[in-house]
Amino acid sequence: MVKDEDGPLGPAETLLLIEQQRAKTIWWLGGDPLLMYTTWGVTWLLGFGALFLYLGYGALTQATALLVLFGFMSAAMAILVITRWRIGGSVRGDSADRSRMYGFAWGLGLACTIALSIRLSRLLPPPEVSLVWAATSMTVVAILYIMGGLLYQDQPMMRLGLWVAVLNVIGTVSGPAPHALIMSFGAGGGFIVAGIVLHRRRRLSG
Repeated sequence: MVKDEDGPLGPAETLLLIEQQRAKTIWWLGGDPLLMYTTWGVTWLLGFGALFLYLGYGALTQATALLVLFGFMSAAMAILVITRWRIGGSVRGDSADRSRMYGFAWGLGLACTIALSIRLSRLLPPPEVSLVWAATSMTVVAILYIMGGLLYQDQPMMRLGLWVAVLNVIGTVSGPAPHALIMSFGAGGGFIVAGIVLHRRRRLSG
């Protein structure tokens, strides 16, 4: 029986203590939402911002805009996978296996996106090519964020995945330039705000 200065803790208090220690451990391992969400927010704010400059104003070349977008996205994916891998590395058994499989899903999802986009790029005009690359990649991100929220019982992660999915649908229907603008400010700005708010809440509750 766990005890404190006033006597033994009951089952409810013991479970609460365990959950608090688990939350602190995850924080220490890299589960800080400021890292998890703000990284993606900055990625999309700048990456899709560059794509909008190409599509809306011709200020950048298509190659440069896509290089900026996918360069930032690759870095953000690496941070997410490493972070979740570290969290999964703190446990054994099924939880660790799920974390490894989730990490593989990100890599395979990106590979499928690249293969599909390369194939379709030969058949479409340049603005539509940019939309295919952007929309397919955001579809993978949205689905894996939703699945990650379910896998880790992380409600904010799942809701942000749903948010990205909705914005991606609206942007895709609207066209290449509107999609880039919506994803830059809607997804990018939304994730930055979410990361800051969730970070502050966790600090106050921790």
